[in-house]
Amino acid sequence: MAKSYNSVLNDILVSEPSDFIWYDKNDERFKTSYEQFNQDFAMYLSKLPNNNVKKYVGEVFNRGLVSFGQNQLTKGTSMYFTRVTVEDNKLLRINLDSKEFEIDAKTGDTKNIDECIYATYYAFLRCVVVANRTDIKKDKKLQELLAQYLYQILISVIPPGSIDTPKQKFAIKTIAYYTFYRHFIRESHAAAIKILKEIFDVKNGKEQFDEVLPSLKEIDKYTSVKDFPKMLIDSGALNIDPNVFLISLLKKYKQQAFYCIQGSFDMFLAFVIVTKYPFELFGDSPSVNTNIQKEVEELMISYMRKVKFG
Repeated sequence: MAKSYNSVLNDILVSEPSDFIWYDKNDERFKTSYEQFNQDFAMYLSKLPNNNVKKYVGEVFNRGLVSFGQNQLTKGTSMYFTRVTVEDNKLLRINLDSKEFEIDAKTGDTKNIDECIYATYYAFLRCVVVANRTDIKKDKKLQELLAQYLYQILISVIPPGSIDTPKQKFAIKTIAYYTFYRHFIRESHAAAIKILKEIFDVKNGKEQFDEVLPSLKEIDKYTSVKDFPKMLIDSGALNIDPNVFLISLLKKYKQQAFYCIQGSFDMFLAFVIVTKYPFELFGDSPSVNTNIQKEVEELMISYMRKVKFG
């Protein structure tokens, strides 16, 4: 029996599982539906420019691993718009939520075939993280880029005029990086501090980091992105209302992105990359740094190439 997507992760935080009922393309009831859906999928895919979406979604699709079905646990939220099934680190199936993408199970028609393609890429990227979790856990460059992206997201919702000095801004940046390593990489407090020392020493920020370091002792009890505003308060970096901060984050980045920002590592990384593209499910979420997104995607290509298919 295929293992659920969530059961194969060890030390990287993963989101709660969702329960999909998928429509088997070998079932006589759905053969005609899949013929139409696959025809539309292939046609739209062929029209895309030669990019990573076309290449890697094409690999998944040409192996017949894209299916659709109904997500049973999306009460009031469409976060789980895909479900990935793996076995022995091999990708077996990417299942799209027919309700989210308005796929007619009887005919296979949908007005959102482009969204289906970008959702498949998003799901594939999550699978890439799972399949390469050991190497990604060691990939310092990739992690630092993502930490920088998270920092730019978090600082973007701090009210203008709240930051008075470069020292204060550096303290906030340090805490954002700390949050990344504690939440997404699940490092201990001591390990996170060690990583930050290496980062800011290389970037000639050692003197500034040494000034901030004592205040980081006050936040060792926090491990979540949700706790970021509390970290700012307890470290003395910024006096901010935690509830107002999180509401501002939700308002600016909208529901789907908000879940990724405070969710699992695989969700966050996939979100950072896929928002380079016109994926309307994340359409209202601003891209904070396209250069970082490009670099992250380029670094992930070597991992994409290693994914095995069942």
